[in-house]
Formats: sequence, C-alpha cells, structure tokens
Amino acid sequence: MTHRARLTLRPTALGGKGLMLFAALELAFFATSYSNLFFLLLAFCCVLGAVGLLATVRNVRGLQAVAFDAPLAAAGAPRQVAITLDGGARRRFGVDVVVPTGGGPCGVGTAMAVDGPTLLHGALTPLRRGVHEVGHVRLSSSFPFGLFEARLEVPTRGELVTWPAAPRADAPPGGAADPEGDEGNAPALPGRGASWSGLREFRSGDAIGDVHWKATARRGTAIVKEREREQAETAQVVLDRRLDEATFERALVEAAALVLAAADGGGPVTLHSQGASLHVGAERVGLDAALRWLAGAERLPADAAAPPRRPGARALPRPPGGRR
Repeated sequence: MTHRARLTLRPTALGGKGLMLFAALELAFFATSYSNLFFLLLAFCCVLGAVGLLATVRNVRGLQAVAFDAPLAAAGAPRQVAITLDGGARRRFGVDVVVPTGGGPCGVGTAMAVDGPTLLHGALTPLRRGVHEVGHVRLSSSFPFGLFEARLEVPTRGELVTWPAAPRADAPPGGAADPEGDEGNAPALPGRGASWSGLREFRSGDAIGDVHWKATARRGTAIVKEREREQAETAQVVLDRRLDEATFERALVEAAALVLAAADGGGPVTLHSQGASLHVGAERVGLDAALRWLAGAERLPADAAAPPRRPGARALPRPPGGRR
C-alpha cells in the first residue's frame, strides 16, 4: 500500500492565546470609542497570524524522509535510529521527527536546520518483542512564531525488529538484559577455545573475562585475548511452538541467548521449529535472520503439526533448575 504525504495544521498553546487576544480586541473594537486604535491592532494581528501560518506550512511542505535505518534491538532496550531528511532547495528549521510504532509514537529528535539531505540520529523508547513495520514518519514544526504547528506524515519504509530478551534482576524498570553482552547468563555451547593466540582491540560482544588487563594498561585502550576457535559439531535445538504464552516467551528468550552465544564463537547452532530451520555460526553468520524470526515468531495451537525430530537435539524451553 502506498502512503501519501498528509499535512495537518493546528494552533499551538501560544496560538490559542493569540486567538483569545484577537477575540478580546474585536470585542473592544465594537464596544469602545477607540475604534481606530483597535482596528490597527486587529490588522496587525491578522497580518502576523497570516504570515506565521504561511511560513509554518512552507517550512514543512515538501519535506521527505528519504532513508530510515534502525538496527535490531532487544525487547525492553532503547534503540538508536538514523533518519535522513531532505528539504530540497529550501532550508528548513526546527523540524521534530516522530516515528509511530506499535507501542505508540516515539520521538526521535529535532533537526534544528535541514539544508539538503540531513542525517538525524536519535533513540527510540523500548519496544515489546515483534517486527514493527514503519510505513511513515511524522514531521512537525511551529517555526517561525510558534503560533501554529504543521504536521506532515511522509511515507517511508522500514521496520523495527525487536528480539526477545529476559530482564535482569539488577536492571532498571523497563530495561532488559542483553544476552550478547551477558555471557554468564547465556547457555554454554562448545567451540570456544581455552587457549589464545594473540591480542586485539575490544569489540562489542567480547567477554569481560577475555580482557588482557596489562596490555590494556600499557596501550590505554581495551585489549582482549584472541582465542583459538575449536572445531565443534553443530548443536541442534528444537523449539516446539505449541506452548502456552508464558512458556513460549521463555523458550524464545532461551533461543535468543543460544544464537547470540553461537554468533560470539560459542559453537554453531541450528534452531529448528515448525516451518523454520535457522543456522547461526561464528562472526554473526545467520544471526540477523535468526533474531528476526524469533522477533516475529507466533504460538501455534495444540493440534498443529510437531516440529521436525532431530536425534540428540536439545528441546526448548529447558525445565526450571535443570537441563534436558
């Protein structure tokens, strides 16, 4: 479905007070003998309001969101996004950007000036698990006088992929654990070597236990041990989606921790479920596809077909306090 740009206009709080002042001046114009003075004041207000209205509409009309980029994020965690705005040949000022999501509109930020293609970085509030389609963004501005606000819904194409993650006990309200950076809580998989062959700079996802503290102190930047990779067989994991809601969500969290550990070098893993077979290996091979599937996975009724049988595969979810 093709979305078309839609422009709406409404007075701001200041504009509402200005309309009340205009009404009071108009009443005074008819009720007092100083008609010439009030006529000049009314004329000034009309000109000011008309100029402000036209300038506000002109400031947003023709704006476009030519690019929308949002990385995958864990449920309950904030997400950095980048939006490229293009105002054409005219410079625009004070443009607020809002992204509508399944959890309501999320403000990205304000572009103080848009002169040609302009990249705006911002953070979205945490979202629940799911694949949230973004069909348009809302651009608004009350420039130059703040009397009126013009809102323009411009079409764009993007999605907010939010994969399942479990909240930590020490996380602030609304936060969520990131299994990619919480190696102690991730299910252990074979394949991570005990010996190391060299040193390199710290990268996102490296374990704190791999930091070489002496080298870090000498170089002034975080240095980690480069571990040798062990050749390991692919771990087989089966997720049966014929579960109740709470158990299903717990199984998805465990599956997300497994694929993140596999991408971090914990050994390759293949996740099987009804209608899906996803392989994840080191260096993030297959990780994005697996996380996207976990983000949009839905429960199945009890009479649905069973997942494919894999001899020796680990079943999810694991029973509390033990392993299958």
